[in-house]
Amino acid sequence: MLKSEMITSPYPLQGRDVVLDLESRKRYEELRIDIRKLGGRIVDTINEEKLPFVVISDHPTANRLETMKGIYSKNTRIGDLPMLLKEAVRCHVKVRSYTTFQEQFTRFKARIRAAKSLSNAPQKRLPKVEEAPKNRKIRRLRRPFIKWQDSKRDHAPSYKECPTPRWTTVYFGPAAGNCVFRRVTAEQLEKRKQRENEAFMDEDSDPPSSPGRERSAKSGKSVKVNRTVKTPTNKFCDLCGKTFEDMEQHYESREHAVTATRPGVYDEVDMCTGAVVDYVICPAAPSSVRLPEVIPEEDEPIFPNGNWDYEYSEGNYECTLLNTRS
Repeated sequence: MLKSEMITSPYPLQGRDVVLDLESRKRYEELRIDIRKLGGRIVDTINEEKLPFVVISDHPTANRLETMKGIYSKNTRIGDLPMLLKEAVRCHVKVRSYTTFQEQFTRFKARIRAAKSLSNAPQKRLPKVEEAPKNRKIRRLRRPFIKWQDSKRDHAPSYKECPTPRWTTVYFGPAAGNCVFRRVTAEQLEKRKQRENEAFMDEDSDPPSSPGRERSAKSGKSVKVNRTVKTPTNKFCDLCGKTFEDMEQHYESREHAVTATRPGVYDEVDMCTGAVVDYVICPAAPSSVRLPEVIPEEDEPIFPNGNWDYEYSEGNYECTLLNTRS
């Protein structure tokens, strides 16, 4: 019923009508939301002009009707069926039980998520192919876009268009929570204030003459100095989800490299920086190349009479030197 070709479409159930004959209101709402997200439409009746895609029912006879796959014989008993199932049998519409459809639908959504994660993963940038001038189209940059250029402006700038106008907000400093993409919450602010107050109380509790405090050269106030040496503790890798003794050795290991390069790890960062979009060729900006620094080589000095001054040159570089007697 749910074919593999439908996975590549962003709305695989678009244009398909589904009839829900469920007694549980909770099940009805859950299926209705999932089907509408995939482009399907929920209808309450069976229209002979446009038959629905499937009828989903939790009636006990739905298990028997789904084995017929929409091909019902004349001997099929429909006297004890609900009204919607009677219409489905009369119009030869497929019937699925709630349990069977839920299992198929769960597997179908998992395959859609896997296909989307592969399509949204950062792709390997292919080498640029020089196009013919006739095939090139000149247009204005579409916003938002990013411009890169060195501070000395020795090179032409590079422009890069972003794939979506919905920018991800980045938080810095006190506004950042667990990461730069998460805003700090009220609970985190309270914990920060508690830690600051505890640190302030610890500083005030020590007398100025204690060995753990020294006087600052600028302000003259006593400053607490931590004399304790902390033993190395285990560190946690967020990508691998494990704790390691030596983080530098773990970062160079194959396990971390495979985990960090798998598709879908840096989706938020890639969508923010636009790393999945190729660079834009901007013919209006003239290209410039930094010239290599040329250091002239000195020629051997020439003394015609042994007393004259000598000069040497290399290209346009020219210099005059005095002899040793002067």
